[in-house]
Amino acid sequence: MRRRYEDSTGRLKAVHERQVEGKKLRTTWSRMTPDDKGQHEALCSSGTPDEFEALWQQTPFGEAQKKTIKEQQTNEQQRLEQDKQSNEKVTSTPMES
Repeated sequence: MRRRYEDSTGRLKAVHERQVEGKKLRTTWSRMTPDDKGQHEALCSSGTPDEFEALWQQTPFGEAQKKTIKEQQTNEQQRLEQDKQSNEKVTSTPMES
């Protein structure tokens, strides 16, 4: 379950819950003002959040998450290389007067 909302005091909050093999991880985030980076908290029903994350990575959802992250990193790297090549072309092209 993923939920993002503003409470009655105007504080922005987000809650994300995941469950694997009867273990639950609840991650919450809240911030007081738009300039505030917010505060994160992770609660696990049994064990530690790191143990839960290791277990999560073995699920089809965890595998899909790893694949998505890898694709995003590849796309970002390609974009940076294209930008670099574009900048090299611009700087190496003599300007006419």
